[in-house]
Amino acid sequence: MTQKVLKITLIPVAPQDEFDYLVDSVKDYIGKDVIRILDGYSARYIHDVPWDGKFLVDPKFYLYRVTIGAIGRLKTCDDAIRLGIMKAIPAQSNQFTSTSLYYVYRVARQARRMFLYLQKLEKGMNATISGKSPNTRMLELINEGKE
Repeated sequence: MTQKVLKITLIPVAPQDEFDYLVDSVKDYIGKDVIRILDGYSARYIHDVPWDGKFLVDPKFYLYRVTIGAIGRLKTCDDAIRLGIMKAIPAQSNQFTSTSLYYVYRVARQARRMFLYLQKLEKGMNATISGKSPNTRMLELINEGKE
């Protein structure tokens, strides 16, 4: 007996839980030891106006302020991961207390990109399976005389 595939699901979470899922997956990928070591190293960094999580509401403005020295650099893995998962927020390595935190930010950016491509793949495959969208760009193969 054959079964027809009606829907493909590649994303394991609801749309409202995507951000938290990405944060948790990056933390799992990096590992608790790395997070503990980086946060411990950065705890020694002291600034009059330290970076705060509430700055993630408008990160471009506050990252500029970090660059000019008005605000302290990002010093926790959690902030670096959250900044990396947000969309279209460019950051430089001098805005973090260590280059390792910058790499954590880059890993989070890559995880976000992979997640977005998985969403596009899921949407395209479901459109192909349903046959409702003619714009799925699936090559139609015609076997002429080869039966």
